[in-house]
Amino acid sequence: MQYFNLYKLYRIEDWIKNLGIVLIGTLFSGNFNLINTLLVGISVSCILAHTFSINDFYDFELTSEKNYLGKEIIRKKLSKNKAIIFSILPIFLLFFLSLFLSQEVLFLIFLFLIIADIYNCPPFRLKNNWFLNLIINSFCLGTILFFIGYLSMTTIITIKTFAFSLIFFSYILFSTLIHQLSHLKKDIAAKVSSFPNLFGVRKTIFLLLFIEASVIAFSLFLLIIDFYQNLIFLGTFIFNFFMIVKIQQINIKKINFSELREKVYGISEGLFYLIFLSIKIIIH
Repeated sequence: MQYFNLYKLYRIEDWIKNLGIVLIGTLFSGNFNLINTLLVGISVSCILAHTFSINDFYDFELTSEKNYLGKEIIRKKLSKNKAIIFSILPIFLLFFLSLFLSQEVLFLIFLFLIIADIYNCPPFRLKNNWFLNLIINSFCLGTILFFIGYLSMTTIITIKTFAFSLIFFSYILFSTLIHQLSHLKKDIAAKVSSFPNLFGVRKTIFLLLFIEASVIAFSLFLLIIDFYQNLIFLGTFIFNFFMIVKIQQINIKKINFSELREKVYGISEGLFYLIFLSIKIIIH
């Protein structure tokens, strides 16, 4: 009997940190319910397991990318039909969990699934469009995940909620560009139309700086409007300022973009939000 690694097949290591955005969304609501949090956490894990595995399948099928799933197919440990079945299995669990989810959360989950499958799968395969690639990744993995967590606790949406969701849109946009830089040679070989592939490393770095400068200006504006109510954005300002400093230190000829992905304060910023929001809930 042939065995394969479900942890690698579902690429759990690549998306587990995104569950932090869902958790931050639940805490940002000002409420916290452990059962709801676990429920949406498992539900989001199902859609991410499906999305990342089906992405790997079509990356292998259409561009011969040597990812884990593709290698298992080549080694005859996994047939293409079984690969599709395993990709769809988390959706069956999601249908069961949907019985316990609110309509608002369900709508966002299935919106995510529809957009993600159009993004990954033929005949649309929007992943091949560099602009839609950036927008869809940022919207799904940033904005939608935040609102899934938030709406699992409350249906009251404020301007501040939208403002905070933009932070995660910008964070995923930034991370996606860094990811594309780290895969530049592979994308060129596979003829993937990524932003760095089409416009070059220097313009990509300029875009990274522009994103961070925009987030800094936005967070500063919110702090000036109401410093106490928008105090959480002080962390946004500080962490993104340090990101700009790190980007400006980049030596294009020597930088390892794969290492840079782990050194842009994303996890530290996320932990700041989690601690800040947890303390706020405890105090109130």
